[in-house]
Amino acid sequence: MLVTGATGYLGRRVVTRLTERGIPVRALVRREDERAARLREMGARTFVGDLRQPASLHPAVDGVQAIIHAAGVSGHMGRGGNTPRAVDEQGTCALIDLAVRAGSVTHFVLISLIGANFVDQSVHFLAKRRAEQYLRSSGLRHTILRPGTLMADWATAWERYGRRGLYPAIGSPEKRLALVSPDDVAELAVRALWTPGPTSRTYDVTSGERLTPRDVAALYTAAFGRPVHVRTVPVWPLKAGGWLLRPVAPNVAEVLRFLAALGQHEFEGEPERVERDFGVQLTPYREYLIQSRPTARVKENV
Repeated sequence: MLVTGATGYLGRRVVTRLTERGIPVRALVRREDERAARLREMGARTFVGDLRQPASLHPAVDGVQAIIHAAGVSGHMGRGGNTPRAVDEQGTCALIDLAVRAGSVTHFVLISLIGANFVDQSVHFLAKRRAEQYLRSSGLRHTILRPGTLMADWATAWERYGRRGLYPAIGSPEKRLALVSPDDVAELAVRALWTPGPTSRTYDVTSGERLTPRDVAALYTAAFGRPVHVRTVPVWPLKAGGWLLRPVAPNVAEVLRFLAALGQHEFEGEPERVERDFGVQLTPYREYLIQSRPTARVKENV
């Protein structure tokens, strides 16, 4: 079993669930560092590779039976060619080619992005869409998961929003958010390998709560015991900056276009279908905050 992006926010959760089940795991990492060492402590075998350098992926893919592809561009987008086109599209397509040539891969799970099938104004979405299309044409048995915005755990939410008492909302503060627990997405990625069904499946994954930014701010207020207010960020400056900065700072411009797309669209998941097909119960945000709190004592008013 190969997991790409294994040191990332989602990938390390996938590795955890596989090793807890006693399944041998190959973890693709960019470098041997403390995060890679923690994966080895969990029982995974690490392989150093870079999706932008397909030749470096051969040892990790050779002889593997399944791939969970959780890698993607991060907050360091643009550094060293770390772009959606290079990583999410070209790198993913190269990995798919290697999986086909290996001849041993029986299932490929692709972690994509909700909206990849219809949002056009951001390369993030377009790169994911092209990767999805390439996987469908590869002949590999596969599952595509399109998660919504990953819920911030207790510690992350505290650092980002609780300390400052502000929760940014792109667009309307009444817009319904497409949130999903990263733990749920990791569990679905693992279960996809053994869930019976068609050889080609795609799921838009959200918790189904349809919270607004005001709802999320209220959850944080209860969780942290201090007020957290919504700060609205209009979409139009992001869209304008995305176009104006494109010639001089294309990576910054793409981030702005991506954020504008998130604020402009209201994404819909299919929680009932996901729960039925995978035999899971998707986690509400309030429950996820409680589960992820780093202390045993939990506020009853969350």
